Amino acid sequence: MENLLSLAAVTLALVAIPGPNVALTVAHSIRHGRARSLATVAGIGLALSNTK
Repeated sequence: MENLLSLAAVTLALVAIPGPNVALTVAHSIRHGRARSLATVAGIGLALSNTK
């Protein structure tokens, strides 16, 4: 049971950390504004939808 709780805590911590796509989107929105960040989101979505 103790191992299961440790695994759940580590998993929750790793899921809560944003990935590089989120970091890129936040950086673009801060630096370039809403229009460029929406273009970034669209590009990320297009790239992810075309991976096999």
